This record gives sequence, structure tokens and C-alpha cells, in this order.
Amino acid sequence: MFFKNEHVGLYRDDGLAVTSGSGPEIERTKKKIFKLFQDLGLKITIDANLKQTDFLDIWLDLPNHSFRPYRKEKDNLKYIDIKSNHPKSIKKHLPQMIANRISELSSTQDIFRANQKLYQNALEQAGYDCQREFEGEVMKAKNSKPKARKRKIIWFNPPFNQSVKTNIGGKFLNLIDKHFGNNDLKKFFNRNSIKVSYSCLPSMEAIIRGHNRRLLSKSNASQEENKACNCRGGQKNCPLQGKCLQKQIIYRAEIGEEHDKKAYIGLASNTFKERFLNHQMSFRQEKYKHSTQLSKHLWNQREQGKTTDIKWSVIARAPSYHPSRKKCELCLAEKFYILKLHDSNILNTREEIMNKCRHRNKFLLSNY
Repeated sequence: MFFKNEHVGLYRDDGLAVTSGSGPEIERTKKKIFKLFQDLGLKITIDANLKQTDFLDIWLDLPNHSFRPYRKEKDNLKYIDIKSNHPKSIKKHLPQMIANRISELSSTQDIFRANQKLYQNALEQAGYDCQREFEGEVMKAKNSKPKARKRKIIWFNPPFNQSVKTNIGGKFLNLIDKHFGNNDLKKFFNRNSIKVSYSCLPSMEAIIRGHNRRLLSKSNASQEENKACNCRGGQKNCPLQGKCLQKQIIYRAEIGEEHDKKAYIGLASNTFKERFLNHQMSFRQEKYKHSTQLSKHLWNQREQGKTTDIKWSVIARAPSYHPSRKKCELCLAEKFYILKLHDSNILNTREEIMNKCRHRNKFLLSNY
């Protein structure tokens, strides 16, 4: 709208745009952008008429046609220690990856050498041998090569731990060879279409933080026992025995008589009371009868004149998705219990374990 696509760079909440024009023209464009964001209920800050600026980890200098690595003054540069619990391939290639990155961010060899010392000291403190030279021309040659067509690759990411001596990746690939080597599916499942890459376990800091969070949540939960229910009539009318305000839980609903009892596994990232009210809507209004397997079964029971009393209980608790964790333990727990308890008496279908996590949607930028 205001700039050409190739003149704009965006990364999360940071953006950089290059444009030409006089000072007043740029100020008018700036006001139009402010107006656009204001109409959408958003806020933005803009620094205009700059010829030198930083963007992420690079400093750009238009008058001198140069660029160099950039770090904030108070940033403490640290890399993973050579003795840390990380895969050998990561620790082996880390110095070269850092050198390549500095080369990419340096327009000349002199700029590379002027900034090299800071990164070299940080690598040496972490225990690495890091004598590297400027590779600007090499990187340019690599980037000038035509890009090959990307293959569709399935990645297997087992967690890495130095205490595990078994070659998990090697055994997994051997299983691929064994079961698909002489199979019609070999063209889809082979060592070229399936790759192994170890995923690093949480750092000690993250483990301690999570442990403290669990302890604090338990103490907070004990302090809020009196706020566990807000049902009219108290616990007598509460579907969850006076604990309907619990959050981030896996619940079980049982319907039917003893000889013909069916169970349903569900989750609630918000309070169970809110999830329960949604269930009640699907129980009362026929147009929502297909909302869940539970509501579908309840309507079938009614048509047959059978009992439709439901008993609710909590079987597990787990945190829902958060960008810092990059996983939804709540959805994983629900899938686990569906698989664990799956038999002829479970209403959930195995297809539900393939459902995507819905809890990450609220963190998308499009929602703001």
C-alpha cells in the first residue's frame, strides 16, 4: 500500500522499510500509516528519515553502503557450553555457524575482524576453539547457486540426553530400512524422505522455573479452595462436586447404566464450568446434537428412552499451549488418555488424536 513488497522487512513486531522522497513526503506517509493502525485499534511507533539504523542483529549504513553485526550495549553474549547436554553435531558446528553468520552480517573483511573479537571471546568462554576467517566471498558464491527444489521431508525429533547411550536415531532409520526396504511404500518412506534430528531438552533454568511454578500453583490452589465453585445451591448442584472452577484439566464424563456405561474424555483450558455450559447447550438444543460424541450419544439415548444421567470427574491436569513452551501439554494429555482408555466403552474416536491444538490460535498476531 505504502511501499513495494521488496522494500519491506518484517519480523514479529519489528519492521524496516526503504523509501525515497523528501522529508515532508515521508512525514505524510508516516501519518497515513498512523491513521491506518488507529482505525484498526492498534498502535505503532515509527522513526522516519533515517540513513543509519539497526534491524534485529544488523546495523545498516546507507551513506557508506555498508553493514555490520549489531548488538545492544547491555546484551551479555553467551553460547551453550561445550560440556552442556546438547547433541555433538550442534556443539561441533556452532563455531562455524557463528562465523558464517558474522560473515553474512559484515560487508567487508575489516568489519568482520573488528567485530570478530566479541563473538570469539564468548565462544572461548564456552570452551570452543574458534579461529575462523572472513568467508564473505564464499557465502556469496553459495547464495548465487540456484536453489534446488525442496523435498517433502518427515522429521523424527527424539529428545537428546547425554546419559542415553543408545543410538536412537540409528535404530529408527534401521527400522525404516527393515519395514519399508522391500515395500511398495519405499518411495514415500526412505532415508531421503525421513530424517532424524535430536531436539534439546529444557535447560536447567527452565526445569527449575517449571518446578517453582508447579509448587506455587499448588499453594495458590490451596488458598483458593473457597473459590472452587460458584454454583447456586453450593456443592449439591455442582456437576464436579464443588470444584467446577478448575482450569486446564482433563475430565471424564460417564453416561448410562452400570451394564451399558459409556465414557467420554474431554479437556477444558478455561474453567470446567464454561466447558460444562457448552455441553449443556448441545444437550438441550437439537441443532447442536453433533457438536461432540457425548452429545450425539446422549440424544441417541433419549430417542431409545434410556437414562441420560452424566457423572463428571477430573482425571488429570496439564498446562495448555504457551509460546514459551511451544507445545500444548493439555492436548497431549487428552490424546494420551483417549489412547490409554480406548475400548468399546469409550465414545471418543481414534481420529481425535490427529486433531490440531486450538489453544495456540489465541496467540496469533491476526488476533491483535
